[in-house]
Amino acid sequence: MAKLARGQETRRRIKTGSVLVREHDGVSHEVVIVPGGFLWNGETHRSLSTLAKRITGTTRNGPRFLGLRQQPAARPRHEPRTRRQAAALRDLHAQIDRA
Repeated sequence: MAKLARGQETRRRIKTGSVLVREHDGVSHEVVIVPGGFLWNGETHRSLSTLAKRITGTTRNGPRFLGLRQQPAARPRHEPRTRRQAAALRDLHAQIDRA
């Protein structure tokens, strides 16, 4: 409960036999939860991240890829500068150019 109060996610237990479905590049992928891990295309994988990498070809967060975790909120690349900050940077660049 304390994690929920702080806005953190708690671990979920997925029941054996549950099926996770994810479409990637126009192909539907079904992952079945089995006692030894996760069954996909006749192969059992121990982690969702390795399975997500097999599906996509790139390193991915498996639980996030399969919809078990939310995407993190988008952060702006940079905060807009104030006029004072912009002026200070212009002055600094002028000093560097003269050096």
